[in-house]
Amino acid sequence: MPVASPSDRLFLHNEVINDRIIRDEIKEADYIFCAWGEPPEGMYDLYSSRVETVLRILREEIMSSKNKKYALKVGEISKKGYPKHCLAWSYKDEIKNLLE
Repeated sequence: MPVASPSDRLFLHNEVINDRIIRDEIKEADYIFCAWGEPPEGMYDLYSSRVETVLRILREEIMSSKNKKYALKVGEISKKGYPKHCLAWSYKDEIKNLLE
């Protein structure tokens, strides 16, 4: 088994911390705006994997919550199927449920 480099260990450590923060914030919120946009060029696989992790956390927290929670997006999804980044929002965009 290959040994992880210091940068790999830092990345994994940061990912664990980020997941904990995301989970805690979802627990506290009733309305969650999802707005990560398109992946940077050349990072599609890593980006998609990260998005799947965040969506899994989001679903787990919504399903386990005693309170009603709303995962929202603004406007239509992007060309590649992601909720638009907040810099791409327009005043004409409607707020919609992401998971429906």
